[in-house]
Amino acid sequence: MKCIIVDDEPLAIEGMALNIRQIDSLEVVGTFANAMDAYKFLKDNEVDLIF
Repeated sequence: MKCIIVDDEPLAIEGMALNIRQIDSLEVVGTFANAMDAYKFLKDNEVDLIF
């Protein structure tokens, strides 16, 4: 499943990405520091999960 991470803390994004990468069925396709950037990405890309 494709997923993205949205958080304003870079360290939180890094930690979450490390944990997600340990799960074979999940793929991080984007990380964003704010909701507006994530929204722009979601307009053109389909994801299954948002963290």
